[in-house]
Amino acid sequence: ASPIRKLVPYADNAKRKGIKVYHLNIGQPDIKTPENVIKAIQNIDLDLIAYSPSQGYEPYRKKLAGYYQKNHINIDENDILVTTGGSEALSIAIGSIADPDDEIITTVLPSKMPLMLFPFIRALKTILPYRLSKHLKN
Repeated sequence: ASPIRKLVPYADNAKRKGIKVYHLNIGQPDIKTPENVIKAIQNIDLDLIAYSPSQGYEPYRKKLAGYYQKNHINIDENDILVTTGGSEALSIAIGSIADPDDEIITTVLPSKMPLMLFPFIRALKTILPYRLSKHLKN
């Protein structure tokens, strides 16, 4: 189980005792869901809520590509992969460019990396934390 899931029983127990618990989970939305989205969910007429395509829905990818094109970035919907979160995106990106035994040079200490990345990075065998800010000159 993930490290976050292992903490849930402790948080639940603390709440039962009246202790205020601040959930600092990665990616928890902190903005109000738009009313039209709530209404669309309430009025949905489906017998099955299936998984989306693994690369994301094409109309959404086309809209994203259009946004980037307006900002002079030459990209189309086939260049875009929609993920369910930042950790998944980082795992896919690292997996696309890294090989076993590669060193990962990062400006972020391993203790500050998203927890989901650890099993993947451990599979690469080597992490070399490196603080670039200490070595760059203005």
